[in-house]
Amino acid sequence: MADSEQRDQAAYTFDRLNLVLGTIVGETAGYLLTAAWTTLVPVGVPGVDAANFVGYVLWSLWLIAFAVAIWRSPVTAGDGKAGSARVNLFTRRPAA
Repeated sequence: MADSEQRDQAAYTFDRLNLVLGTIVGETAGYLLTAAWTTLVPVGVPGVDAANFVGYVLWSLWLIAFAVAIWRSPVTAGDGKAGSARVNLFTRRPAA
């Protein structure tokens, strides 16, 4: 952004959203869900075993998909100016 006022406003907005959505909503919901899960598992609530299995399967699939996405995406080396090159993340060879 060329305008410093717009840049300052964008930084302020980002910081506010990070605080509200990330810290207040995200962490609070995470701690509450973790506490609920920790309470429900030992009690033996019906469906907890199936939810646990499905959760691990979905998490594993997400990790694999994310790894493939990173592996296949080229990374820009440098700052994008003259002399910079796009390279593959793992091979460090020029990307097509």
